[in-house]
Amino acid sequence: MSIRKKVGVIISMNGSPYQGNFLKGFFEEMSAYDFDVLVFSSLSKRGMGNRHISGELKIFSLINYDLLDGMIVLPDTLPVEGDDIKTLFDRLHTDFNKPVVCVDYENDIFPVVNTLDESGMELVTDHMIEEHGCRDIMYVGGPEEHPHSVMRETGYRRSLEKHGIEYSKENVFYGSFWYDTGENIRDCLIRRDKLPDAIVCANDPMALSIIHMLEKEGYHVPDDVNVAGYDNEDDGSSVLECVTSCVRDVYSTGVRSAQKILELLGVKVEDRNPDNRTHLMIHKTCKCFMEAYENKLYQIKGSDGSFKRFDNIHSDYNFMQEDMIANESVEEYIWNADWYVRCLEPLDSVDFFFNDNVFETEELKEDQISEYTENMIHIFNKNNTTGKKSVDENRIIKREEINPELFEEHDVPSIYYFVPFHYYERCFGYMSFRFHDENCICNSAVAKLMRNLNTSFESLRRFINYQNSHKHAVKLYTENIQLSSRLIDTQEQLILSFAELTESKSGQTGKHVKRVSEYSRVLGEALGMDSDEVEVLRMASMMHDIGKLVIPASILEKPGKLTFEEFEVIKTHVTEGERLLHNSPGEIMRAARLIALEHHEKWNGKGYLGKKGTEIDYNSTIVAVADVYDALVSKRSYKEPMQHEEAYKIILNDRGEHFSPEVVDAFAANYDKILDVLKKHPDSVFL
Repeated sequence: MSIRKKVGVIISMNGSPYQGNFLKGFFEEMSAYDFDVLVFSSLSKRGMGNRHISGELKIFSLINYDLLDGMIVLPDTLPVEGDDIKTLFDRLHTDFNKPVVCVDYENDIFPVVNTLDESGMELVTDHMIEEHGCRDIMYVGGPEEHPHSVMRETGYRRSLEKHGIEYSKENVFYGSFWYDTGENIRDCLIRRDKLPDAIVCANDPMALSIIHMLEKEGYHVPDDVNVAGYDNEDDGSSVLECVTSCVRDVYSTGVRSAQKILELLGVKVEDRNPDNRTHLMIHKTCKCFMEAYENKLYQIKGSDGSFKRFDNIHSDYNFMQEDMIANESVEEYIWNADWYVRCLEPLDSVDFFFNDNVFETEELKEDQISEYTENMIHIFNKNNTTGKKSVDENRIIKREEINPELFEEHDVPSIYYFVPFHYYERCFGYMSFRFHDENCICNSAVAKLMRNLNTSFESLRRFINYQNSHKHAVKLYTENIQLSSRLIDTQEQLILSFAELTESKSGQTGKHVKRVSEYSRVLGEALGMDSDEVEVLRMASMMHDIGKLVIPASILEKPGKLTFEEFEVIKTHVTEGERLLHNSPGEIMRAARLIALEHHEKWNGKGYLGKKGTEIDYNSTIVAVADVYDALVSKRSYKEPMQHEEAYKIILNDRGEHFSPEVVDAFAANYDKILDVLKKHPDSVFL
């Protein structure tokens, strides 16, 4: 049973200004009432790779709802779309019979606390009027009915009325809160007699899109028009343009969200209205930027207005990734990780929890590598007040415990962050950080720190697995090399015998099979295949005409030109070959089956089956060149051999039509080796 009541937070990107300010206000209020806060946070946002996001989202499956007395959800921060949010809401509504508060996301299930944006947008508009003398000010909002859009337009309108400027719907444009707004507003701006004095936008992405659109039209910001955004999130504050913007008072949102959940839990809450922390951030899209810069009013500040401290995780002199990738043992990895986790200080504690199968996952199924295991290895605990061993590979906890510290007595309330430890969808475990005072925010370094820890651990995992598998492989190789060699030789002889039988039915020698096989080897090596791939190609190519076993000899050995009907019959040797090899086991036979089926396909799609370009099996594109070249320079029942120079030109002329350009280029670059094969295995001397 836990010592102190706890409220959970579901959030993403907790190092961003919005999330950071919210959590600061929320934790300060909750700690005043002696509550711990457990933050379950992914470190990604929409638009990142699906495989990465799937690994990030596993952190939310860690939540043990039985440990929590209430839950706060910030859906707009999560890297998921509407259906996934609905699934989350349904689960909370069905399985979690305790209070839930939703932040900045309207819904019909849970009470909502919204950030109050009127004063912030009023401040932005006041600045354009009072500092720049703007009277013609255009407002670009989000969707007209969106609650945040409504509040921000209210602030804009309030500023105009305060300064005696008439509010006009003609100066209001409703966008999408996204980067397509600039293009959508183009016609609206061009139709005007002149640009407005200023354009104030309901968020930074829309402001950035309008700046880009204006620059494409030949206008310059801020020389021709002042542009301001709103919310001062990463997009607007970090790019080259540096949009003048407004830091929202999300700290107060955190305080009000805490008060709401406390009320729902039956706690009597004292009225507390924190100071409004909305403030402007003057940047390059505003004409007063240089004056502010010269007067040292423009300074690098944090999202709450305080100066940012030097964060060495972002330094050019930080070699964390190199140091971590060089690790060759788990203990070495953990101690190096501990050194770099100090970037997040002041921390009360940091803990690593590993899946107990973390080094066995090469043999596990996909669903087994992408979930937390029932037992977790609490491999690292850095809390100097407990007397525990820092590193202990034998310290096991149940997954539902999450962190043993939650069940220990602490003098003061704490905020715990739980973040995913993974590589793409492969789940390694999770990490936990604990703070207790006003420095309670995982700063922007945490995302970069975790990306480095994730990728370097995957490197270590592969290194350890390679070492283990290599030792095992060496033992097996030593025991079985002679047997394997005999089996391979026998398999090749069987394949060659079948291939020669096919050729003999066509009235040809087995030298064609051997040459096509060796041509394919030369081309495979030139195209960068590894030795195993080349060997599979070499042996599988011998079976390319196996389907001719079922074609009547009268057609195969006919000395003259085939009739249309006869040609249609002989074309079936590709599908017959695939049928004969269809149930044959092994990698070589699988490759042979595709080669038999597709070696008469053409790059332009005019082959037997109509496949074209990269639709054609890669090995088959190689065998196609080898087979045609050898057919040209070989004697057949219906023709004499062609001089190899002429055959060479035909292959090159059919580059991109009959043959893959890449394979033809390899053929041309290695033609001396092709000729060596031809000389080594001749049907007759004609060179």
